[in-house]
Amino acid sequence: METLAPGLDQTVVDRMTAEVSELLVTTEQLRGLSFVVEPTLSFLPRDEFTVTVQGLLEEDLFKMDPATAFRLYRMLGLIGSGDDLGEDLFLEMARAAVVYFDQATGELLVAGDSAELTPYQRSTVVHELVHALTEQYFRSGSTLAELSAEGSFDHIDAYRALVEGDATYVQFLYLQGLSSEDRSDAALEALDSAPAALEGAPAWVGAEAVFPYDTGLEFVTALVRGGGLAAIDRAYIDFPVSTEQVIHVERYRGGEAPRKTNPIAVDLPDYQEAAAGTWGELGMIRLLTGVLTPGITTQTADGWGGDSFSVLENESDIAFVLRYRGDTEDNTIEVVEGLLLAATQRMRAGDGVEAAGGIEFASGAPYVWVDRVNDGVLFIAATDTSTGRAIRDQTDVP
Repeated sequence: METLAPGLDQTVVDRMTAEVSELLVTTEQLRGLSFVVEPTLSFLPRDEFTVTVQGLLEEDLFKMDPATAFRLYRMLGLIGSGDDLGEDLFLEMARAAVVYFDQATGELLVAGDSAELTPYQRSTVVHELVHALTEQYFRSGSTLAELSAEGSFDHIDAYRALVEGDATYVQFLYLQGLSSEDRSDAALEALDSAPAALEGAPAWVGAEAVFPYDTGLEFVTALVRGGGLAAIDRAYIDFPVSTEQVIHVERYRGGEAPRKTNPIAVDLPDYQEAAAGTWGELGMIRLLTGVLTPGITTQTADGWGGDSFSVLENESDIAFVLRYRGDTEDNTIEVVEGLLLAATQRMRAGDGVEAAGGIEFASGAPYVWVDRVNDGVLFIAATDTSTGRAIRDQTDVP
């Protein structure tokens, strides 16, 4: 079944339909599942396709309103004065795509001006067809939508890593089955299509953009080695609940769940909660970016045990609250050291002074508060000092 926007070349549509139909059979064979019904192909003009896919890619990464994300990461010092949130990165990725599976609608979006597909482009179609398959069998897109509605940030990232890792694994299987010449051409095209905008975007944006594909592939590959393709199927039923479980597959196998941390509840007049949930190990890597070496950042984030966070904003100000629990007290001490460096070096919050049992940064902007009790940490950042102190007075260390 297909839908067709007005003005598209029927010859191109017919050719693309035939190519996708051929790759559909290949995808079924590689993934070991058959389509219950063939996915609907929705052909769009190139400009409309690019805008739609760019929006979906941005939504996948930030999981909150882009304007809120920009304010938050600017306050946290993760975006410089001349930086943006990587809009050019997502624009380039969307322009390079020819097919994209829309998890919300269950349709396979197709650029209506596509030329004959190259070997690499055919592999990307296989990737998107795997998404269509897993939606039919495991409601993967529907599950992502449900997690998004719940605001479970870390859970979303973990589940998306399973979904994208699955599709990337099958994409690689397809590429391995090509002739050596086609594999070489595909590899060169993949390198050429790597977005140049990665160089201009903040490093953590690029890292998180590829996380579900790269780390997700490592996760899925480990599952297959231990139990074949059926292990992937089982993972959709008992799926990873944290990025910690994806990064450390042995913790997924061992059933190591996040430590329970109560949600944050504060009463701030004129403020609305823009996002809340679990920040996660991937989030801690982001939060410690630029103040520790990459290796030390990964090692410090490895001690993540559980957390809850909240983003609150009004028309002029924004605040971020994190209640963190480490695996051990030593892990938590390392995190505190990183957060203090982030406050002074990256956020430029001024000098910290001891106050009310914690360390307060109130001489610069933003306001920052860090307090530790045993293996728990309370971290607050706010563009308004009085708001930060009000949150501090209403929130305890986990």
